[in-house]
Amino acid sequence: MPNYTFRAPTTYQPNLKADRIYSLIIQDFFSLRELHKEGGNGKDISLKDLSSGEKQQAILTLINSILSEYRDESTKTLIVAVDEPESSLHISACYDQFEKLHNLSTECCQIIFSSHWYGFIPAMNSGSITNIVIENQNGSERHRPYIFNIYKYREEIKLEDRELGKKQHTTLPIDIMLKSSNDFIQSILMSTINTGDNCYNWLICEGSSDKIYLEAYLAKEIQDKKLRIIPVCTASEVKNTYGRLAVLFSEIKDKLAGKVFLLIDTDRQPIEFDTQDGLEAHLQCRRIVNDEKEKRTKLVKIQAALKAPNTDIEDTLNGKIFHQALLWFKDKGEALLDFIPEEEKPESPSYFAMDLRPGEREKLDEFFNANNGNNKVLFAKKYVELLQPENNIPGWIQSIKDYFS
Repeated sequence: MPNYTFRAPTTYQPNLKADRIYSLIIQDFFSLRELHKEGGNGKDISLKDLSSGEKQQAILTLINSILSEYRDESTKTLIVAVDEPESSLHISACYDQFEKLHNLSTECCQIIFSSHWYGFIPAMNSGSITNIVIENQNGSERHRPYIFNIYKYREEIKLEDRELGKKQHTTLPIDIMLKSSNDFIQSILMSTINTGDNCYNWLICEGSSDKIYLEAYLAKEIQDKKLRIIPVCTASEVKNTYGRLAVLFSEIKDKLAGKVFLLIDTDRQPIEFDTQDGLEAHLQCRRIVNDEKEKRTKLVKIQAALKAPNTDIEDTLNGKIFHQALLWFKDKGEALLDFIPEEEKPESPSYFAMDLRPGEREKLDEFFNANNGNNKVLFAKKYVELLQPENNIPGWIQSIKDYFS
């Protein structure tokens, strides 16, 4: 305009940039519009008229939608913090909330949230949990954090409790032990009830190394069937989980849609407990064991007569890949594996493919138990790294895939 100009009140005169234009458009758009939830009767409900729990749902849905649909590299520096995302929600709605948070974690730098509900743990595949408890020390109270890896939370709290008993002659706070256990069972129960597309499936195993193998082989089921794989540390804990679920499932089996599969190894002194045939459509517990007559790995019922040889998951894998992984560690200088031959092995179960002598098997067990048992995890990671789509799937794993199909 002649004789007129738009100026900032300072000497610095910034140019109008594209991102500022976008910001102005968005500001103008939302200044005239409120977020509404679509009502079932054709009438939309304003955000301000929703319950506090519904507001939490709406906000998380909005953030999730914006970041997933319109993300760019700038969102990778974004940190999202949420206070009690499950607040005022029915337990059946909590899973969606935490699944949204899990999805958000892949779109931004970090997700931080507080919660009193431990049931969210199975919905998350990675991250850490900080349990903050009040402890009385020398007459004064203090806050103490306990930090656990969410990937193997159930396993880690058992190990931490055991270590505290050995070193400090104490235990984890009872609320961590009991509440996490109760919420875990409740989480499984509620998520398997018939609620349409929101139904989950579960596989409960012993250790975190088991989970690594199972996640690799059951990736499609994790994606398509909402399968969650949870390690609980020991066969005894698997037994306890089955017992508690069996009582609850027997009362509501006509309402169930999801499935729970529990898996244990065959130990030298196998753990035994009764299972209910009438619940097998939704709750099944099996033991892996190598049949030396048939030269194959079987999934058998807990009280099946076949109880030898002792069989860990490492004894049941694809023999060719198992051998390749052992060679990788041998080439890295692992002296305990100096007996491993170079010749390629068949894709039969690793126990039969390797055909080890008793002394060699002792060395292999020593290798897996070294480094406080962490060698099992390192080996599992290398195994799945070497695994190719064309490699044979162990028959017992195919049976689990069929159960969830």
